[in-house]
Amino acid sequence: QRHHAAADAVLLLAHTSTFAVAQAYEAVESTAIPVYARELGAPLTRSGFAASQERLQNLTAQQQEQQKAIEAQQEKQEKAEKAKREKEAKLIIKATQKAADRAATKAQAAAAKPKPEGGSRKRKTNATGHSDIIQAQRQRKKP
Repeated sequence: QRHHAAADAVLLLAHTSTFAVAQAYEAVESTAIPVYARELGAPLTRSGFAASQERLQNLTAQQQEQQKAIEAQQEKQEKAEKAKREKEAKLIIKATQKAADRAATKAQAAAAKPKPEGGSRKRKTNATGHSDIIQAQRQRKKP
């Protein structure tokens, strides 16, 4: 049991943030000071209670106004972000449509071009543009 009491005392000291020490003061002689009940915190009168309630309501109204202002600001920011996202989406759609139009135009141009005669293979030419010389060189290389 002794150890439990000591452990409790150590825990109490560990979790205490404010310590108080009794001070011994010397006695002082003076005239009596009158002290009235209202100075000691006597019960509130109805008028005092009503005044404190009114102050509380005014404070609550101010807090509500501040909260409304904060909510309005947040709503404004959300609308701005939504508008920004919509604008970005429109730009992406527009860019995609332009790319698709360019691809379609290229495909139409390729389809409209006449195909070379003699097959789709291009003839290789040398620097002077004579393909028959290249063919002759190829034939010489073959055994």
